[in-house]
Amino acid sequence: MLRRLALSARARGRPGASPAPPGATLRRYLCFTVAGIPMAMDLAAVQEVVEVPPVSRIPRAAGPAEHLAVVRGRMVLVVDLRKRLGLVNPLTDARTRLIVTAGQPRPWAILVDSATEILTLDAAPPEADAVPGAGIRADLFAGSLEVGGGRIFVPDLAKVLSST
Repeated sequence: MLRRLALSARARGRPGASPAPPGATLRRYLCFTVAGIPMAMDLAAVQEVVEVPPVSRIPRAAGPAEHLAVVRGRMVLVVDLRKRLGLVNPLTDARTRLIVTAGQPRPWAILVDSATEILTLDAAPPEADAVPGAGIRADLFAGSLEVGGGRIFVPDLAKVLSST
């Protein structure tokens, strides 16, 4: 049985984040972790977050998807973001989640270590200068967000799902 992860419907900022000025445009992000690295993606690109259902390996996969899964009766291509970023020996446990994307021509799901919260920030785009660290594919990131004195890294969804 597939159970949907219930994230807080009330958007909230992190402790230490400055509140947005009145009249400011806000942007909502789904926060998640990959190998202990805090990451986020625009909530508009997320259809839902679910526990990982049984997955089937795609033989001789040519693109970023290595698996298929059925989510709510629909077949989705599964991209393990940990492997896509160049991390080895990814572990799957009870907190591992699939982020099912919205607005894509094909149904995709991204495998992450955990989904943590929904964050609301002012609409400034991610800063393009920061990447998580050595050994991680920097070309797959749109940049990072500064929140409460720390960095949250934003993967570029189009690049993560592309074949290059």
